Amino acid sequence: MKTFDNSLLRAFADWLAGRGYEKMDGPVVKTGYRRWIPLAVWLVLGYLVLPLVIFDFTSTAVPWDEETFDGKKVAIGPTPRGWVPGAAHGWDIPGGADYSEDAWPFVLWKPLCVLYCKAKGHALPARWRW
Repeated sequence: MKTFDNSLLRAFADWLAGRGYEKMDGPVVKTGYRRWIPLAVWLVLGYLVLPLVIFDFTSTAVPWDEETFDGKKVAIGPTPRGWVPGAAHGWDIPGGADYSEDAWPFVLWKPLCVLYCKAKGHALPARWRW
């Protein structure tokens, strides 16, 4: 009976975990941290740069179920661009869409959206008030 050979998978896991040592111009150093640093840098850069692609900072996204709070207009954050899937709650209002604070762009970049609303002087949605 042939069993699954997971040697490649095990080698990849060992590589990610940094098992093994490498000689670099002097003492022997463990190489694990050097494998994770580029991945961490790309993740941070992606998190910081992608909002420029996803959101249109010239207009404000308003929730579908709230209009004002404490005399201020309620806003969720910058408006997601039209091609972003799953961002709009409905396209039934004249001139555009309304949004839900549960949409993935607003959840993923909630700190950015909160800062945007505070900078513009808008109130936060009911679920985001603390």
